[in-house]
Amino acid sequence: MPVPKQVFDPPFNIIRSSHVVLDVTDLDTSREFYETAVGMHVEDRDDKAVYFRASEEHQHHSLVLRKAAAPACSRLGFKVGDDSDLEPVRRFEARLVWLSNEPFDKRRGMLFRTATDIVPVTEVHPRARLDLETLDEMPGSACTTNDIVVADISLSRPAALDRFEGHQETGSFVLVDALNGNTLAGGVIEALTAAPATRPTEAFHLTRELLGGVCAGVDPGSHEFRRRAEAVACILTAAGVTVDLGDPG
Repeated sequence: MPVPKQVFDPPFNIIRSSHVVLDVTDLDTSREFYETAVGMHVEDRDDKAVYFRASEEHQHHSLVLRKAAAPACSRLGFKVGDDSDLEPVRRFEARLVWLSNEPFDKRRGMLFRTATDIVPVTEVHPRARLDLETLDEMPGSACTTNDIVVADISLSRPAALDRFEGHQETGSFVLVDALNGNTLAGGVIEALTAAPATRPTEAFHLTRELLGGVCAGVDPGSHEFRRRAEAVACILTAAGVTVDLGDPG
């Protein structure tokens, strides 16, 4: 029997397993087994899931038990040597439902959130709106409450994404307001584009109206108002959002 040729330079470098998500029908019994028999430590739990780690692990968890109707191995995660070992993308085509009561505004700062990641959005470009009666795609960039649109979305950094067709749990996402965390839209990923995305030249304008929550009751012309505005700008910048603070007061 010939010995397989060893590959010294594989196209990816898996270091070790990262985490496993198991669906179980009896959460309490399964928790007791992994905690007492296997010796894992419970890091967090609720009525739907339990998160475990081993004694010498530094990450939050390596095993997740989720309550479900039938047992299954839901997900396997692996740690790799470098980001280049993944196939991240920064631009993708999505179909989304606009949920906000306010119409779409390209100047609004947004965050792209999936089950595994949160990434600042650099651009959302609606290309067509779905006619709910005929299901035809009508070209246009307008987007109001309950509209279903096809859009190109660009992210501020590469992310490992899945198409919804093959991975429904990790192929779905929500867009949230970068400032107040409100949900703006929900959608599914339809196609991935490996080409790098470019950041728009227009920055996110942090206005007095947007600061109404964190600066409620504070004189817009005061030093305290400016201090709070600069603190919000620092948080957004750290998240990858280009901010134009200007004169918010």
